Amino acid sequence: MRIRHLIGGIVAVIIAMIFTGGLVYRALRSEQVIEASNMVSSRNVADEKDLTNGAGAAMVSMVQSYFHEYINMELEEGGILWASGEEHKTRKSLRSSKMLKLNEEILVLNSKPEWFLVRLMVYDENGNFKTFREFSKSLTKANIDPSENYRFTVLPKEGAEKNWDAKTASGSVRVGYYSSFDRQIMEPKEGELTLAHMGYSQSGAFHANTIEAFHWAWVLGYAGSEVDVNRASDGTPIITHDAKVRGYDGKEYDLSKMTYEEIKKIRLWKDDTIIPTLWDVLDDAEKTGYSVLLDIKAYLTDENMTKFADRVNKSKVLKKNVMVGSVHAGILQSFRNAVPKCSVLFIGPDAPKIEDLKKKEDDNYKGLRKMVKEKDAVTMICVNPEKAENTEYVREIKKLGYQILMNKVKSPALIKEYMPESAYFCSENVGTYAMIKRKF
Repeated sequence: MRIRHLIGGIVAVIIAMIFTGGLVYRALRSEQVIEASNMVSSRNVADEKDLTNGAGAAMVSMVQSYFHEYINMELEEGGILWASGEEHKTRKSLRSSKMLKLNEEILVLNSKPEWFLVRLMVYDENGNFKTFREFSKSLTKANIDPSENYRFTVLPKEGAEKNWDAKTASGSVRVGYYSSFDRQIMEPKEGELTLAHMGYSQSGAFHANTIEAFHWAWVLGYAGSEVDVNRASDGTPIITHDAKVRGYDGKEYDLSKMTYEEIKKIRLWKDDTIIPTLWDVLDDAEKTGYSVLLDIKAYLTDENMTKFADRVNKSKVLKKNVMVGSVHAGILQSFRNAVPKCSVLFIGPDAPKIEDLKKKEDDNYKGLRKMVKEKDAVTMICVNPEKAENTEYVREIKKLGYQILMNKVKSPALIKEYMPESAYFCSENVGTYAMIKRKF
């Protein structure tokens, strides 16, 4: 009997310990969850901007192979606990071996975002852990507080642990100061908008008139790009300045006599970049939100004009950000008819005569006079300031209802001279063409 009581007492104690331990465990776990929840909510995601839209890892990989001015993250094997900022031993993580001082906003590039995750651990000036910031996309821009200290960690994404390789992880992640990626960019002043000529290709990292060049121009701060639209033999609107191009094999190809399927098989450059279609550009522009000035080199087929109109008219983003330019007023009119209030640019003589704009009876000028009467839409004319007579000449054109784009501007002095009269400028700055649009 005494033994039974003793056994019963022991069992009761064990049950009580298990129950109490469970409560303690749940309490501790609850505290950890609360701490983790607070930690996550304290992350300052407002200072981060995902620049991935439409770009993806392929573009990031191209950038990584071209640019070389990156921040030394001082990576070593090991991890950092996200909840406490303390080091811990692990073979499936890389961490900065010491505190880093960062001076300005950074760009985090990850060419394998499906495999690796980047965290930026934040400490105060005394080295006390504050919070962390997480970058899971291929391209992220983040603000930095110079008074704080930082350490990076690179770790496998959940479910991708089997792909972990320290060398691959180290080679896939790069961090650089945002400003270091382009020192030639024409920084827009307040109230201005810049468009890169054929995208940002002057650096050599990308080819002109490609999705990568358009997207990278946007990443670097341009509001968008000027885009040349030609036509393949099957009617597909293709993005290229010239119909005749020289391939990487040295042969000349006439793209206007080839179908788009044939064009895609041509190797135009050392890498595998292909000529995109107008639809590719509109897709990327809508996802990302950048502006495009379509320089139409060849008429769109009726079917593709209908498709274009349907695509743009159904998208608030595209309707706001798409402009059309051409040497033919008829082309501009067809786009204006398809997309009401579409901004158009007539790319005619360097300095059209006032009398021609008023009275000349050819189709171009008659078409322009018709479009300029639409007061709720912008109709622009290109003028080379070096060919213009004076500012009075520009004022006379404006009296007819046109907006002026000062084209081929080569000096800041000319911009200053014509700034009061013109809303738009197309200029060359340190090898980079850009169109500046002033708000008015």
